[in-house]
Amino acid sequence: FPMKPTLATDFILSVFFLCAFSKHSPEHFNKTLYLDRITMVGYPMTPTDASIKITELHSNDSGVYRCEVMHGIEDGYDVVDVQVQGIVFHYRAITTRYTLTFEKAKAACIQNSAVIATPEQLQAAFDEGFHQCDAGWLADQTVRYPIHDPREACYGDKYEFPGVRTYGVRDVNETYDVYCFAEKMTGKGFHTTSPNKFTFEEAEAECAKLGAKLATTGQLYLAWKDGMDVCNAGWLADRSLWVVFHYRASSGRYAFDFFEAQLACQSIGAVIASAQQLQAAYESGYHQCDAGWLLDQTVRYPIVSPREKCSGDLEHVPGVRSYGLRSADERYDVYCYVDKLRGEVFHASSFEGFTYGEAVAYCQGKNASLASTGDLYATWKQGFDKCRAGWLLDRSVRYSINNPRQQCGGGKAGIHTVYKFPNQTGSHDLHSKFDAYCIKGKYIYSLSSGSGDQPSGSPASSGDSSGASGTDDLLS
Repeated sequence: FPMKPTLATDFILSVFFLCAFSKHSPEHFNKTLYLDRITMVGYPMTPTDASIKITELHSNDSGVYRCEVMHGIEDGYDVVDVQVQGIVFHYRAITTRYTLTFEKAKAACIQNSAVIATPEQLQAAFDEGFHQCDAGWLADQTVRYPIHDPREACYGDKYEFPGVRTYGVRDVNETYDVYCFAEKMTGKGFHTTSPNKFTFEEAEAECAKLGAKLATTGQLYLAWKDGMDVCNAGWLADRSLWVVFHYRASSGRYAFDFFEAQLACQSIGAVIASAQQLQAAYESGYHQCDAGWLLDQTVRYPIVSPREKCSGDLEHVPGVRSYGLRSADERYDVYCYVDKLRGEVFHASSFEGFTYGEAVAYCQGKNASLASTGDLYATWKQGFDKCRAGWLLDRSVRYSINNPRQQCGGGKAGIHTVYKFPNQTGSHDLHSKFDAYCIKGKYIYSLSSGSGDQPSGSPASSGDSSGASGTDDLLS
């Protein structure tokens, strides 16, 4: 007589006459949790129908239920095994925040083994503790987000009260993130690794070799819900790896016109960042007090902690500062964007260190090339940590820190640059000795242009990092 629960937000137990209802393990049964959620859908309209309906299913409703039916002096019982499946999750395009139209939002969920969530599903997720300060599309063309701990910029229409915020029904061409609902796993998720990690292409090949394929974001959420716990970053099918970083010419600060800025990013394995990508990086905590070109020919910089000479047009309010649209011949730094690792980056060293030429030769001897600055940022995003300054393709000297310690970049995570002079300017003589960072893969770089002979001098390590943390440079 019992019907299996569906992945809507309710299920029905068909019984007759009087019914005593409880979880099979009474010590875990809390009647108050079911108040206003249980109804007899047919009784008394149909006297012989005592079907019970439970609405607004939550994950903790899973379990074995016992239903006992009494008719006069006779009674009977049966048990129902209820497994509430599915999970609601927030999804953002890998490029940046708020880029999905309504149709693209639905497609993004489908590509990640899910469907766009309903308001009822988001409400149920909120009731179970889901908190996310990001507006996202739902199936009814509304835009909402769940907030348990209200704070400034997350108040929405409910101000300081917890609850699901709503923007109401929106135009389908507006862009937001999306909330997806994944129902059940069609296979089994597992983690695999190698001593040298995988590029995206290698990860695809490794999964294929194991008779599998890269998991989607939805499948990873389902595996997590089923208890998967692995503290290692890994590729998913949507290539979710990206990083925005600040880049400066070796000759000094503010040296690129708009066209040179684009070429500079391309020369280091990246592209010039868009305003939306810089905004997304800022929202992830990126702080950099250096004005840089963006794709739309504006000049901007992200400030998390405003201070004198970094206040810009927003004064003491955190946010991305803008100089607006600038003439293409003006000179600034540039913000670059990289969304994938083009091979395997590895560290190389010798007892005496390498000159730039020796570093190039060493990498070539390993069937590799010197890594670009973009490559080092991409591998940093994957967790690479090496407190050793090394040559890169553009003749800069940098190192990657994910586990901050005081002796390595002043205790800040990010890519740290070693300049010639203590004021964070100047490039090293090509005969200076450092380690090297090489990249092995199908993308092998060569530097066709760049700085020639440069003044020599002893190195001075900068205590600043481009990437996840700030800099002591001040805007002039």
